[in-house]
Amino acid sequence: MMTQHGRKSGMVALLTAGFCCATFLASCQEPKPGMAAADGPPKIEVVGGETVSWGEVGPGVLKHALQITNVGGDTLRISDVKASCGCTTAPLDKKVLLPGDTATVNISMDVSNRTGEQHKSITITSNDSTRSSISVGLTATVVRDVVATPEYFPPINDATKGHEDSTSVELRNAGEQPITIQPPVLTKAAEMIIRFDMDAPVTLQPGEARRVVAFVKPIKDGTSTAEVVFSTDGKREKEVKLNLTATVM
Repeated sequence: MMTQHGRKSGMVALLTAGFCCATFLASCQEPKPGMAAADGPPKIEVVGGETVSWGEVGPGVLKHALQITNVGGDTLRISDVKASCGCTTAPLDKKVLLPGDTATVNISMDVSNRTGEQHKSITITSNDSTRSSISVGLTATVVRDVVATPEYFPPINDATKGHEDSTSVELRNAGEQPITIQPPVLTKAAEMIIRFDMDAPVTLQPGEARRVVAFVKPIKDGTSTAEVVFSTDGKREKEVKLNLTATVM
């Protein structure tokens, strides 16, 4: 017959064996992706990789919510998020990340006035001792129905107040279907009197181009700027917006 002392010893041994087994199994488990390390310094990780690609897009403002995670064992502090150009903004929702925490960088890249392949970046600076800064690449290919050459009306730099000068651009159908372009409309042009040689809709066949001439009469000294808008029935873009500038010295 087992004594009371023997029963207690057996129970202690069983509990000890169970604890050791559980500890062994836990140590053998693989850490889940994105889990913070048990110890070590702060470490930054960009969820999904360090490149954001929008692929082929029409002109406009491109957006992406980029997530960054602290996969280290100490507090990660983001000191700066800087975009490579003024067309891109990248506000961060929080700068201090405890182990396992995630923050979001809300990226916006304005390609409204751009054509072709675009390569930009944002740089994230932190107290990660192994990588104090990370560069995230931003890529897109902007495809237009209508291409303006150049991408704005060439500025009139030696204008005379009250005197009419001219500047022009070429609009080309870059698509595969006929496209109709409406006569230009002005915004922000109170400091200039502007007329165009295009006063009716124009339909361009694929590859066909039309030169548009603007006749500009500044009514004040200094630099005046207008925005010229052409509406279209294109699939990728409904408007073509071009700047027009005149400077009276």
